[in-house]
Amino acid sequence: MTSRPFLSRLGWPGPATPVHGHEVVSLELPEFGPVQLARWLHPDARRAPATVEPARVAAMRAHLHPGDVALVIGAAEGAEALELGLAVGPTGAVVALEADRAVFPVLAANGALNRDRIRLFPHLVAVARTGGPPPFGVEAQPLEPFLQARHADLVERLRWISFRFGVHGPALLETLKPLLAARRPHLRIAVGRTARRAQRQALLSSLGELGYRVERFAGDGAGHAAPITAANAMGWRRLDLLAVP
Repeated sequence: MTSRPFLSRLGWPGPATPVHGHEVVSLELPEFGPVQLARWLHPDARRAPATVEPARVAAMRAHLHPGDVALVIGAAEGAEALELGLAVGPTGAVVALEADRAVFPVLAANGALNRDRIRLFPHLVAVARTGGPPPFGVEAQPLEPFLQARHADLVERLRWISFRFGVHGPALLETLKPLLAARRPHLRIAVGRTARRAQRQALLSSLGELGYRVERFAGDGAGHAAPITAANAMGWRRLDLLAVP
């Protein structure tokens, strides 16, 4: 998924008003032609520049249709949101939530690009079961009321949710359960290398209880979606999961 500074990935608050800016680059993609992408100029982000990968778009398209709606929680710069936007096309939409004030301007910039083919709605907000101060000091909102208030016309077509399974992963999954039960979206879950065996196994158990089949997200172009089980969950330092209803 998209990059962010190391401490932010751990959920630590960043500086109150960091200023790093962004640049807009044009990527020439097979089938789609030129796609514009805003990249964050933070030093950590520049070491691994965000990009839009046709292989990931193809892997998303295998589970999505034109007109579907996707939700990205912790969207960072927005590269994944753009990939999802290409996957669902101009009749679909992507709602992208980010709680870090430092990177949100880049996400907002990406929301204003590629308007002829992508509908991307960025929001500076944190997801929480109840309102309250999140780690980055922005407004925390219960997810379902927020979506109904801002995007009631899109909720019926929600077919995909992406998020990171980090320190707050179990609480976030618990928050998502009513939405998962009602809409049965696909889930793309980025599990970091710091997640231990017990945490990964607990995640797989929770997804199984929710009726999801779990496999490795085949976004590397290899075309192989290996099943993920408790036995092989430690086989990857960073695990990119796809939970299929």
